[in-house]
Amino acid sequence: MDRDIDSSRGLGGDENDRLVTYLRHFWVTSQGPTKDRELAAQIKKEIGGQTKALNFLNEASSAVQDYVALWSSKHPKWAKYRSTTRQSIEVMAAHLRVQQIRPLMFAISKHFSETEADKAFKLCVSWSVRFLIYGGRGGMLDLQYSLRAQEVGTKRIKTAKALREAMKQYAPTDSQFEEAFATARVSRASFARYYLRAIDKTMRNDPQPEYVANEEADEITLEHILPLVPGKGWSVDADTAQAAQRLLGNMVLLKAGPNSEIGNSSFNEKKKVFEKSEYRITKEVSDYRSWNMNSIRDRQSKMGKTAIRTWTLKFD
Repeated sequence: MDRDIDSSRGLGGDENDRLVTYLRHFWVTSQGPTKDRELAAQIKKEIGGQTKALNFLNEASSAVQDYVALWSSKHPKWAKYRSTTRQSIEVMAAHLRVQQIRPLMFAISKHFSETEADKAFKLCVSWSVRFLIYGGRGGMLDLQYSLRAQEVGTKRIKTAKALREAMKQYAPTDSQFEEAFATARVSRASFARYYLRAIDKTMRNDPQPEYVANEEADEITLEHILPLVPGKGWSVDADTAQAAQRLLGNMVLLKAGPNSEIGNSSFNEKKKVFEKSEYRITKEVSDYRSWNMNSIRDRQSKMGKTAIRTWTLKFD
């Protein structure tokens, strides 16, 4: 899976690139979908005369902090917002870092009330995860997020409920998301770690399961139950072991330490460690009598049912 990754500049890269990205996103919030190569021509066409040019530059300058704030939940802008808003911003900035949705988040940041922004940013987290798991053509996401950004930026959409309705036909439904999650393959350890921790919070009835604090990777290890190179205690062929490596159902979380260094130990040996884990999503693995592809598929199917509650599209 791992789609919609931020492979572009964000706040890194060359200063001129960052400026172009910002201006394009600012332009999108009022003018709609615009590609980098089209930006200069569109601005030149729409902004004729010194007065219009100065107004555009002033407006762009005044909106910079609304944009920069999207990269840090500790930005002063969020001080008066709910803690759940800051949590959504942190998840987007620290864990997901998707690119296509930023013009929409920018429009939300600039134009939505604090109450509506809180609900809308939570939607952004859920949409991002759903598209990462289910998949979504980059062109479709660029187009639809840009159109929604324009609708928010021009006040045609003023509430999170209206925004959700406008995206309804494009976002994966609960059934589509659940089905996709049941077979999802995740190659990025950071994503797998986030998904598992968020689902674990849902299992513990946390009211904000999609929010996961940005802990250091060396504090939490990502363990593959069926190892890539099985030891003596495994009666699994190499092809099966290879096929299981990117399946979420074959992954668990462990607190870093001596007990996390279980490598290619047998399943029975690993179970002794899992059953002592603080993570429910890890502890539950000790309930399985054996571990094979059927076990992995069964566990991941259960994860899919929990995922629709973790990254919900409901906020009522």
